[in-house]
Order: sequence, then structure tokens, then C-alpha cells
Amino acid sequence: MITLVFIINLICWFVISKEGMKKTKSGEIFINNIDLNTINLLRWRANSEVMSDLKKLSFFFKMITLLGLGLTLVFSLVKVQPGFYFCISILLSLLFWIALMWGTNPKKETIEWFKYLGIILLMPGFFYVLDIISNDPAHSILKVLTQKNFYSFGFELNSELEMGILLTFYLSIVLLLMTTCWFFINTIIISLFMSLMWLTIKSSNILLNIKESTITNIAYILMPISMIILFFVK
Repeated sequence: MITLVFIINLICWFVISKEGMKKTKSGEIFINNIDLNTINLLRWRANSEVMSDLKKLSFFFKMITLLGLGLTLVFSLVKVQPGFYFCISILLSLLFWIALMWGTNPKKETIEWFKYLGIILLMPGFFYVLDIISNDPAHSILKVLTQKNFYSFGFELNSELEMGILLTFYLSIVLLLMTTCWFFINTIIISLFMSLMWLTIKSSNILLNIKESTITNIAYILMPISMIILFFVK
């Protein structure tokens, strides 16, 4: 919050001081370059499309994730422990990449997600077939999986078929919860980024239509307010 107030104070100071800085040749060139670059930046944002921005952000977070994973591998090879915030940034980049990838192409990504879920749900049936082929109850794959997870809850399973059905039911509940969380988190992230992109586009359009004199007057109002806030907070 204080950082934001300080930035507003600096911007106000710059806007108010522009005319004085233009009195020198170098100052005039500097101010003109700042104005030109600012207008170009605002025009770029004003003419942007939300979906195009989301695709670019998805690619950006993808590169950050891959770079972070590569650096983590290097750190492990040279026996350097990565920092906590470094690891968190990689996880967040991965999360943002997945969410934005889903948000820019929800139909394709949703189909891919349910493909993976279908493969997982078919695994108990695959294990059941392997157990039938091996015909060795002592080394049953389903028995190993169900003994660890279900016998402690009092389930009495007498055949591989019962084990397969129970394991499939268990996986269905877990995957349903995972899918609900997946859609919920992705929806929140994509909504946040869409709102931010929309806000920058709208604010850029508004700023492009405001007269310079109006901006200067606003700066004269915000300058003392920001200074008072910074003084009392300090």
C-alpha cells in the first residue's frame, strides 16, 4: 500500500514538473520521448484483445516454468538448495500456465483432462486382467492396493472382482474431487487475469481521451494527499 502511494507521489511530481523540465533542450527531448512512449504504450494496451493477451501470458508462464525447472535441475546437480520463494514462484508459474492454457482453449483442455481421468479409472480393470492372467492370488496387484487402503476400514474383499470394483469407486470419488478443485481454481485464475487485462484496456482508452491539463490538475490534487499519507505512515 505504501509502495503504491509512493509511486503515485512520484508520478504526480513528474507531471507537475514537466513544464519546468522542458525549459532546457535536453529536458524537452527527455519529456517528449517519455510522452511519446507513454502514448504508444497506452495505444498498444487500448488496441489489445483479452484472449490474445491470455495466450501470450500462457506462453510467458510456460517459459518461466520450464526455465525454473531447468535451474532446479542444475541446482540439484551442483548440490545447491533452491530458496523457498524460488520454488513457490515455479509452482505458481506452473499453476498459471495450466489455468491460462485451459482458459484460452477450454474445450480441448477439458477433453484432455477427462482422457487422463478415463485412463486412471481403467487401471483397476487392467490390474484385474493381469491378476486373472497370472492366476497367483499371493501376488495379486489389486490385493496389494486394496489391503493398504481398505482393509483397515473393515472391508472384507474375497475376490479380485470386488477389489477392482471398490478401487474403481474409490478412484471415482477422488477424481471427482480433484476435477471440482481443478475447475474451481482454473476459473478463479482465468477470471482474475481476464479482469486485469480488461481493466488495462479500459483504463488505457480512458487515459488516451483525457486532456493533459486535466491530468496536471489531478496531479496537483493527489500530490499533497500522497505526501500527507506518507508523512503520517512514516
